[in-house]
Parts: sequence; structure tokens; C-alpha cells
Amino acid sequence: MSNIIGVVTDPAVGGTFLSWTLHYLAGHRQTYSVAHDDWIDLVDDPTTGINAHNFASNQATSLTKFDLMFDQLVHTQAKSFHSIYFHQYSSTNADKAVRHLQSNIDTSNAVRHLQSNVDKGIILSLNDHQFLYQVGYKNRVGYSKKYTDRNIILTDSNEIFDDYIDYFFKDSKEKWDKLGLTDIWDKREFIALNINFKKTVSINTEINNTNKFYVLNCMDLFTTFDITVYKLFEYLNLIVNPDRFKKWNIVYAKWKKVHYNRVRFVWYFNSIIANIITGKAMDLTSFDLDIMQEAAIQRELIYAHSLNLKTWQLEKFTNTKQLHNLLEPNLHNLNTI
Repeated sequence: MSNIIGVVTDPAVGGTFLSWTLHYLAGHRQTYSVAHDDWIDLVDDPTTGINAHNFASNQATSLTKFDLMFDQLVHTQAKSFHSIYFHQYSSTNADKAVRHLQSNIDTSNAVRHLQSNVDKGIILSLNDHQFLYQVGYKNRVGYSKKYTDRNIILTDSNEIFDDYIDYFFKDSKEKWDKLGLTDIWDKREFIALNINFKKTVSINTEINNTNKFYVLNCMDLFTTFDITVYKLFEYLNLIVNPDRFKKWNIVYAKWKKVHYNRVRFVWYFNSIIANIITGKAMDLTSFDLDIMQEAAIQRELIYAHSLNLKTWQLEKFTNTKQLHNLLEPNLHNLNTI
């Protein structure tokens, strides 16, 4: 029976990088890949520019695949350990309500199986107030097409956004299109009114007992993991290879940059809102805001402060003073949205 370390995460928060780190800092030269059904060389740098998917993690994307993968790893002898990685599962059922329920059930079953059958596990998740990290137009991972065929993987950000809107907000989008509201400022306001960025589900809700897991906050992984990784390895009863750590630190510094803008958006979001309302100038160009982040700002003004922006011909948010001068009372009936 082989030792398995389970990595349980929220979606797209660094689970692949974390899995690679476990093997790399433990000094492994190869890892067993269930997908390849073979031992493969461990890469020295898993980064791609948007994620760490140059490392072939044992990521289970459904409960059925998890069960098969876990069984295969258990019966494949390893000198040290295997790792298995997963986050919330999706169901192929076409009905949205049924799919959501089945996803929760499948994820809970996988977590319970892991808790019952491994000695060590890691939870990697965001806290409630850190949901804004997930706000971004550019997708960091492959995206299964929701509206027509989940077997189709989309990678283009525009296609991913359009598919998401068609699936969840098709009727509302058709109304806006008929009114000719298709400019960038119209698109931003549509997103602000319809997408609840705070409505996120953490993997923590699927875990009833965290005693068998090491709890790692995503912000720790994104910013200070070069310090706290030693605590994780102490929990896992592993020793950090000092030569590997020097090389890992170079890769980690590069990987952190992928998350830099999203992390800063979380840290400064409340200040941005406060400065817009009070009229205090704050440069927003340094945040390199995309349309989703701008929409999150506009939504907070609408729903939390009953304010909106006169955004006609406003193509980019550049300064909180600029936005303060465009404030007006919100005129949308939020009960009908």
C-alpha cells in the first residue's frame, strides 16, 4: 500500500503548483502519472505563463475518475508518496439545479473517501472576503463549454465569457442586445448588474472535519509560501531538500507574478470603493483592471451603496477621482434583475 497525499482545493487557485512543489522539494526525480500509466520525469519548472500545467498532476475531474485514480495509486508502490489533486466536480446533467446538487454530492464523497483513506491531506482555499481573487476576464485554465457540449474545452477568454453569459443570462443578454447596448460601457454595466461575484462556493463547505488536513490559505500560497512551506513539510513529516529549495524559489518568484494583479485587487478593493465615494484620488492604472474587475467595482457601488456611474463613453477606469465625478443615484430596479 502506497502513501498518498491528498490536495483538495478551490478551482484555479494553484493546486497544480502545490502538487508539483510537494514532489520537487521532497527531492523526487520522477512521479507516477495515472494518465500515462507510468513513471515520468519531474520537470524543474512547471510554469506556462498563466498556470503550472507543465507538471502532469494526478488531477481527478470526476468522482468516478477519482475512485479509479486513487485505487491505481494505492496499488502502485512508491518509495516516498503519490499525490492526488481535485476540486469541486461538475456533473454532465443538462439541468443546472441537478448539476449543482450532484456536483456537491460527488465532491463531498471524494473528500470523505480521502479523509478515511489517507494519513495526510491539504486544503487550499480562499476565505469569504477573498472571493475577489476569482474576478478576472482572462481564464487561467481550460474551460468546459457549459451551454452545448461539456466535452468541448474553450481556451479563448471571449469565447469563455460568451458561453458563460449564454448559459446563465441568455434572456437578459438578448434584451440588452435588442436595445443596442453593445458598447464596452454597456457590457460592463450588464456584468455588474447580473453577475454576483460574491456568490462563490469554497471547498471548505464540503469538509466537515478538517483534523486530517493541513489548511493553507491561497493568499499564503500566492505571497509568502517560501516561508511557510517549511511548516507544511513539517506537518507532512517530510524534509525540504535544500538544493531543490534554491531552484524552487526562482520558479516560485516567477509563478507569484501570475497572481500579482488579482491579489492586489483583493487587498485594495475596499479602499478603491471608499475613495470613489469620498472623492479621494487613487491611481487605478497600476492595477491593470480588466472589464470583470471594473464591473465588480461598479456592482459594489450599485448593490452596497445605491450608487451608479455615468459610464457612457467611459472605456477605462483610471482614477477613483475620475469615477467619483461620474457618480449618480442608482436608477435600476434591482428586484427585477
